[in-house]
Amino acid sequence: MNVLRTFTAALLSMALLACGGSDPMTPVNLPMARVEAWWPVLDLKQSYAIRDDAQWQRVWTAHEPQTWPATERPQVDFSKSMVLGLSLGWGPSGCYGMSIRRVIEEQRELRVEYMSKPRTTTPPEILVCTTALVPLTDFVVVPRSDKSVYFVQVGT
Repeated sequence: MNVLRTFTAALLSMALLACGGSDPMTPVNLPMARVEAWWPVLDLKQSYAIRDDAQWQRVWTAHEPQTWPATERPQVDFSKSMVLGLSLGWGPSGCYGMSIRRVIEEQRELRVEYMSKPRTTTPPEILVCTTALVPLTDFVVVPRSDKSVYFVQVGT
């Protein structure tokens, strides 16, 4: 009877090891490069996980900076990289902003953390902001992953 228990325990241990056991992947901050551009003010609220050039062309066309001369679409090697982006429409003044802060690779997905809020300083009476509408749009290039992507607001 004791041999049967030992054998059963050994089989269960091997099964746990074969499926990865209980040692989950440690989350990793991915390196990222911001796509610098003068984004237009759009009432477009969308998140993006872009993994091919055709999709990047469509998204760029929707958000194409209105500059003269025209801003060239950054070239991305989609065999090694992908573009993650977020558009939250527009802010009512220069005191508003949005930016992707970091991208974290988790066991099953990528977590994109962003901050979106009115910009403030202390004391508030020294804060000077433009009265123009501002775009709440940001794009970053990160190493390619086929994992699902989700966006989460951080900070207050």
